[in-house]
Amino acid sequence: MATSTQVSGLSLPCLLLVLLLEIPGAGAQEFQLLQPRSNVSVPVGETLTLSCSVTGLAPPGPVKWFKGSGSGHQLVYDLTGSFLRVTRAVSASDTDFTIHISDTRPEDAGTYHCVKFQEGSGPDEISSGAGTAVSVSGRWPFASPALWIGLFLEKVLIAAFLLFSFLSTMGTGPRAVS
Repeated sequence: MATSTQVSGLSLPCLLLVLLLEIPGAGAQEFQLLQPRSNVSVPVGETLTLSCSVTGLAPPGPVKWFKGSGSGHQLVYDLTGSFLRVTRAVSASDTDFTIHISDTRPEDAGTYHCVKFQEGSGPDEISSGAGTAVSVSGRWPFASPALWIGLFLEKVLIAAFLLFSFLSTMGTGPRAVS
């Protein structure tokens, strides 16, 4: 039967376990934030998908999406907010933070960053994705069905007004005497 050697009151297997747990990256997978696509092109009116995932052990805290960088960046998605055209692809996931932006518009073009924050006091950013440059192709607003309906209704109202004007002038114009 093999006996374990004692070192300062700890057995060799326990000592090895303690050493492994204290070495960064050993025993536990190191945290990474992955934003795999560097460029995405989407036609106007279509749905844009921006991918982001985390691997390894991450400290508690939210993952948010921003458009732009630096002090001029704009919040695009946060789990606690309400964003009209933005939804999370997998709502209950702790590792997949992919989002969808529906009804894409030309002003949606830009660079988007997935950012991991650490929970606690203040906005402590842990890691940011490399960014995804989004280009939007096509002409806006002709891709919108709502615009086509609006244009159609405008034409119907103009035609009704002209018809009404024409009919009302026919009854008040000069008449031939017999």
